[in-house]
Amino acid sequence: MIVVAHRAHLLQGTLLETLQIGHVLEDAARLASGCVTYKLYLDPTDPNTLFIFEVWASAEARVQFQRASIAHTFSQHLARQIVAPLSSQYYNVASVIPLPAGE
Repeated sequence: MIVVAHRAHLLQGTLLETLQIGHVLEDAARLASGCVTYKLYLDPTDPNTLFIFEVWASAEARVQFQRASIAHTFSQHLARQIVAPLSSQYYNVASVIPLPAGE
């Protein structure tokens, strides 16, 4: 399993357009083979910070989706809208153990 977490600091005034394109990307990702989770979140303390959280069954599934038209379009859009380099963390997870309820 692959987990990728991104943080983007957006230019003032670009949040709405970025979210609109991002939600199309979310929908497309969820339909892609191997996608476990793909979600955009706003930072509650900074309205110009966007988090993108991806979980994929394999690295190959993620790469295949990254080659999709919508993923490429969003990447190009995001590159024009950020004020600092995109901060990303990539995790290769060997196993997932659910926590008992309440922990």
